[in-house]
Amino acid sequence: MVLVTYQRSSVMEYAFKKRLSDPIRMSRGGNRCPDIWELEDGNIIVIGEDITDKVENHLPSDVLLGAEERIVLIPRHVLVSTKKRIP
Repeated sequence: MVLVTYQRSSVMEYAFKKRLSDPIRMSRGGNRCPDIWELEDGNIIVIGEDITDKVENHLPSDVLLGAEERIVLIPRHVLVSTKKRIP
């Protein structure tokens, strides 16, 4: 179990329970690939490229983005790979 402490308005601990996507492979550029994890509390963490600054002015009118929220890009195959691990 990995504990990550993140400060927002109060300190919260996130305990990583299990990887939902396929095991990580190195990308062509040597960087880690995107990943999807389930937390102990049942919430999901997505690790991917932050593209908020690139797309925030082009969002559909019905998309709301909070000040603390980011838009994260993950390849389709990463999300599809989680299907077999989500009940």
